[in-house]
Amino acid sequence: MLEFVFWNFLGFPIGKWLYPVCRWYNEPMADLVSAQDGLLHRIDPNQGKPAVEPPGFYQAVILDALSLFSAIGFGYTYRNFLTGTMSGWWVISLLAAFGVCSGLQALLINKTSRRLLVIAGEVIVMGAFFYGSDPAFFVAALLLMFGFLALGYWEMRQELHHATTIRFFTVTKGMLGKFMTGILLLMILLYLPQQSSPALFISENSFDSFFTWSANFVQLWYPNLPLIGSFGDLSQKLIESELKNNPTFKSLSLENQSTTVATNASQLLTSFSNNLGFTVHASDTVASVVYSFIMETLGGWQNRFAGAFVVGWSVLIFLVLRSIGIVFVWLIQILLAICYEILLALGVIKVREHPATQEVVEF
Repeated sequence: MLEFVFWNFLGFPIGKWLYPVCRWYNEPMADLVSAQDGLLHRIDPNQGKPAVEPPGFYQAVILDALSLFSAIGFGYTYRNFLTGTMSGWWVISLLAAFGVCSGLQALLINKTSRRLLVIAGEVIVMGAFFYGSDPAFFVAALLLMFGFLALGYWEMRQELHHATTIRFFTVTKGMLGKFMTGILLLMILLYLPQQSSPALFISENSFDSFFTWSANFVQLWYPNLPLIGSFGDLSQKLIESELKNNPTFKSLSLENQSTTVATNASQLLTSFSNNLGFTVHASDTVASVVYSFIMETLGGWQNRFAGAFVVGWSVLIFLVLRSIGIVFVWLIQILLAICYEILLALGVIKVREHPATQEVVEF
């Protein structure tokens, strides 16, 4: 077309000279337009727009952080508990928080590799407070903890995968049971190497706090039994209870009654000292006498049975604590259910129908 215009309207001489020039000019422009069209087709329509994170991204990051911080808190409090510088109630509180975070992790984190990475982090930060312990016990404790947490997560995800509805207490029961087993094995294996002599798994200060709480509970039914106080006061109270209905004792004057009670209480202390194997003083607290009696008994068993005692004592501690742990698992389930319902009410997580007529929970 361009050639026709130049030859027929501009004349032969001018057209012959201008045509090559205009053709040279227009060809690059045509190529440029063609290149621009191709580039427009290749440009991502979302280019230049801010990146949009998948749903629940920030909630999952926060949950990961809370899980790690709860693991750090538990490791720190348990370490101080064993050294007698922190109350056992702190250990129980942080353990409950750690259990709730682990339950939410298993419930909401679908990606196995991510959950295993967080579990590894939790185990490492807990074990960091016991670095320098016996290597065999240390490694065994961490591996068992990791294994039981991973097994609990897998069991819970399988339950959620095959269930058509979310049966909350059913799906969390097995996972929290594995959690409790793993945490108790970790506690016992990290505790045993630190004891050069047998111990009651808790320091004397922690035992004293526990004994005081138990004594207050017992005194609701036996208000006249002074379990909180000195062993001398307890001995005198026992003698008074025994003699108060004795006619001969009642016939004595108050001064003679006091003398009789003091004499018999002193004899009772001597009898206790002979039977317990250590001297009991009237000024000793009841809690300290009970603790010393248990320690003396354990020491005698250790000297008699040596290594077999350590194994048997560890198994006994585990069985006792695991039995108590059943109730503790129920407590964690209740706390977890409360957190679950609060998150649902706030819209942080939601329950939706899965295409395979299955309910799933997610952020």
